[in-house]
Amino acid sequence: MIYEGMPITLLSQSDSYFKWTLDRGIFTRACDIHAGMDSATIEWILHRNAPHLSWLSCHNFDHDTSDTVCQAVERPSCKLIKLYLIGGNWNGALHRILLTQTNLSRLHLVSVSELQPDTFAALSSLKLTVLLLEKCVLIAKTACVLAPLLSSHLTKLSLTHCALSNEALQPLTEHCTKLTVLGLRGMKTVTDASILRFVSVCRNLTFIDISECPLLTDSALSAIATHTRTKLERLYIHHNNNFTYSGVDDVAIRCINLDVLNCMDCTRIPALSIVHILKQCPKMCALYFGTSTLSPESVISVLQHCGGIFKLVINIPDASYDVLYALCKYCSAKLTDLGLHQARTLNGKGLFHLAKACVQLELFVHSPGAVDQFGRLMWGEMNPKLQFSTKSSDLDYNILIDL
Repeated sequence: MIYEGMPITLLSQSDSYFKWTLDRGIFTRACDIHAGMDSATIEWILHRNAPHLSWLSCHNFDHDTSDTVCQAVERPSCKLIKLYLIGGNWNGALHRILLTQTNLSRLHLVSVSELQPDTFAALSSLKLTVLLLEKCVLIAKTACVLAPLLSSHLTKLSLTHCALSNEALQPLTEHCTKLTVLGLRGMKTVTDASILRFVSVCRNLTFIDISECPLLTDSALSAIATHTRTKLERLYIHHNNNFTYSGVDDVAIRCINLDVLNCMDCTRIPALSIVHILKQCPKMCALYFGTSTLSPESVISVLQHCGGIFKLVINIPDASYDVLYALCKYCSAKLTDLGLHQARTLNGKGLFHLAKACVQLELFVHSPGAVDQFGRLMWGEMNPKLQFSTKSSDLDYNILIDL
């Protein structure tokens, strides 16, 4: 029997249930192993499960444990499709894994530092379609080796918070022509010229994340709008004070099939520009907006055009009764996910009306302490399926998860 559900997560030596299932002939296609399991147990689990395993995730392994994993997946019976390595010391183990796992199509590396040219040279035998690198360091020489190997198959590339110079980025822009998803979040050195090169070559981009890139300006948004046009569906530009109404208006005019926009904490994008993009993009279903200085009146002016929004996240310190009432009046019909970031307190009367009106709501993310126990109980009586959370990440279309 093969378990087809969510990945089996092993956090510590106490996770004996998974061993119990293997002893009884129940296997899993996906396994998520954290530091805390000893090498012998990991080796036993991977050895028993190897013929069925297609999805493997490893967290913060030391050298000995990573070598154990490497030996286990080097077996001919193990044919991984997805591999996630988060932190830890992999040394030469990664190179060996890439050489043996010829069916690998998705590779996700977080805080893995030993990304040398010989490591990525092992990708030459793979048909990798998704590559996600987060908090990794890529030298120019590595990128030059990497880019040609990825050109024929890669469709989704994320370099979130990677230390990468423009010199190292250029080979990727020249070779990765089949990309549909591009994530450059948190890259401090990426420039408008780099974005222009990417969108000029990658003509099928549907999802672009250029959030937290401090050197980008409206020229980057104009380049995206000019070259992607109606193909672009998701755009993340949050935490950038260089973007203004000019760049956003270019997107609104040309990218009419946009359905997700995150422009939160872009202090120079006015509410009027957000309204413009809502009017121009009838497919918009998820919107993230607001700054710490945004007035309730500006928020309400945007909410008046959010009738088709399913997922709405607002950064607003003052979630007054008028704001909550506007949510009820304009957004209640389809809203399933709602986030009110930075709101220190939420008006009790407004919450009551919101609970009564938003019957489709499934997730409500708020600041710690903004909703008291009474408010949760009141809402629970009206909508038993509603989940509360104080984690803003629960409402994020995270490129590292969605791909």
